[in-house]
Amino acid sequence: MAGQGIGKLLLKQLIHCARRLGVHHLDASVLPQNSRMTKLLHHTGLPVKSKIEDGILTYTLDI
Repeated sequence: MAGQGIGKLLLKQLIHCARRLGVHHLDASVLPQNSRMTKLLHHTGLPVKSKIEDGILTYTLDI
């Protein structure tokens, strides 16, 4: 199922629901080798901050 846009669709829906609930930030914990998820998060058009701790990347999206 990889490459069929399901992740993009789910992330878009998550952002939409979070905004409706008044959420201002989303955090995503990603393994460094998961380049597809990293790319997806950076292509949302939203401000993204990142940090790494214990080998896990954490991205914060300002929604």
